[in-house]
Amino acid sequence: MDRIKSGRIYIISIALALLIVESFFALQVTFVLDDFKLHYVVIPTLLGISIGFLIGKTQVLKQQLLQKKRLFHAIADEAREFSYYRRLDGTYEYVSPAVKSLTGFERDDFYAQQNFFSTLVIDEDRALWERHVEGMQLTDSHESIHFRIINKEGKVIWVDHNCSAVYEDGEKVGIRSVNTDITKRKEDEAAISILATYDPLTDLPNRSTILQKMEELIEDETPFAILFLDLNRFKIINDSLGHNTGDLILIQVAKQLKMCLKEKHFVGRLGGDEFLVLLEGTIDKEEVEPTAQTLFGRIGHDYSVDDYTFYISASIGVAFYPGDSRDRQELLACADKAMYSAKNVSSTGIVYYRELMRDNRYDQVLLEKELRSALDAKELSVHLQPKVDVRDEKIVSYEALLRWNNRGTMMAPMQFLPMAEETGLIKEITRFVIDEVFAVARRWHEAGLLNKISINISMIDFMSDRLIEYIIERLEHHHVKAQWFELEMTETIFLENHEKIVKKIDTLIEMGFKIALDDFGTGYSSLAYLTKFPIDTLKIDKVFIDNLGIDHKKNYVLLNAIVGIAMELELDLVIEGVETSEQIAILKEMGCHVVQGHYFYRAMEIEAVEQLAIQTARKS
Repeated sequence: MDRIKSGRIYIISIALALLIVESFFALQVTFVLDDFKLHYVVIPTLLGISIGFLIGKTQVLKQQLLQKKRLFHAIADEAREFSYYRRLDGTYEYVSPAVKSLTGFERDDFYAQQNFFSTLVIDEDRALWERHVEGMQLTDSHESIHFRIINKEGKVIWVDHNCSAVYEDGEKVGIRSVNTDITKRKEDEAAISILATYDPLTDLPNRSTILQKMEELIEDETPFAILFLDLNRFKIINDSLGHNTGDLILIQVAKQLKMCLKEKHFVGRLGGDEFLVLLEGTIDKEEVEPTAQTLFGRIGHDYSVDDYTFYISASIGVAFYPGDSRDRQELLACADKAMYSAKNVSSTGIVYYRELMRDNRYDQVLLEKELRSALDAKELSVHLQPKVDVRDEKIVSYEALLRWNNRGTMMAPMQFLPMAEETGLIKEITRFVIDEVFAVARRWHEAGLLNKISINISMIDFMSDRLIEYIIERLEHHHVKAQWFELEMTETIFLENHEKIVKKIDTLIEMGFKIALDDFGTGYSSLAYLTKFPIDTLKIDKVFIDNLGIDHKKNYVLLNAIVGIAMELELDLVIEGVETSEQIAILKEMGCHVVQGHYFYRAMEIEAVEQLAIQTARKS
């Protein structure tokens, strides 16, 4: 209430009081008193002013109280949140109108029964509610809890309950509370939780939930077995008939898995067509085998989708905790290896990792699988090894060498390239190397650092009809010239159709490439190659110089003869595998100028080579 209005109330109250008091005394003076004295006027006037002030004060306080009450109701009554004030004995002194939208009950229902709100709390949350009520009776702090009630229509409602104590003259007299319906929020949280922990297609636990379950059992040191399942031929169906068909098959497979599992079995979808079954408390093959055979049999049958019928089977790999590993990721990898072996090697469809460890066949199977994904995982990289002129020890060119960072282990080419050639993966790998080297050459050329770079081409790649077409395409894409590169080929290439080989080499030479015969002397070496094929460079394999210091005379004669022939044919020479100063001295004596090996440089990452080239350019 503003001061003007308060002042007006005081003036009116005093004026009315003076009017009444003065009138009363005026009557006394007129009819009762015999003579008039001054104090007959002063005393009634003071009395009237005092009475008027007290009446005005009362009216002002009453108006202020009414205003606050109206303000309170304007806020509390119109709020969406249901609020109330109850005494410590449970009697409700105020209940907001929003109570009906939250609970379905009227305000009078609360006024008529002490602690009426408590009667609505569901049984599962009653203990939480009672601890809260008891705590609020004893504490002075604000508290907030979430619990569920059953409204008048029988629907379960989630409530966000915030309350604090109310005091009068320093003494706690009651509790005030604000309650909000958070049912929708809780439903959304539950839906998000389901999305985060369950696969939406099959309604099975997802990969993160599976890993969490494994971690819980590992923390409790509870033994268990995992069965890694992968569907056979699923990719063919999925790619040919579409993902909708594939999804319908996955749903049917998930149902089969659920139907044949017991209480302590746990099944989830790892992703794609991979599933995992966890058998808690299982420690050996005898315990797992019945379940594995049941799963194998239940999955392996005809599946009908629309007008199609497909036979789907599964490959299963089994690993045990703690027998095979105590780490969940490593354990999963063990089961994956066993599954992959079951898919490619085993005739039973079920392989146990501990048995697989006694069978070396899985090494190649695993290596092939990992190499297939290495390109996508960016695990393959190109390193460069300099070739050095021993006369001034300057770098004259580089050879591109492939490296594979296989889960932290750097693998040399001979550890995986033979298998890549056997499986045909070498074609994709060679294209990766070509692309990387062309990109490096373009960058170096722009920086004025260009030296010739050699690229190895396998027989399988060279015989491909698309190789030259791909090289032309990538030269144009990277804006590089063939003259900047040398193509290294092994002797095995020249065992094929001579006419076809010569035609391809001639095409590459016409484009501007230099051709090198790599690893000369290790295979079906024939000096005839040096005259029949248009070769620019002869790379002498390290086998000829490994024992120069031990069996000097015999190795010296052989190497010297090859060097002499190459020089007579005007071929460039590169000696591979040079590692000692003694070898360098002998090669200088023979007139071999360009060497490659650890004596000068090992193969280095491209960034390190670039730094070396920059430093060398600055010195020169």
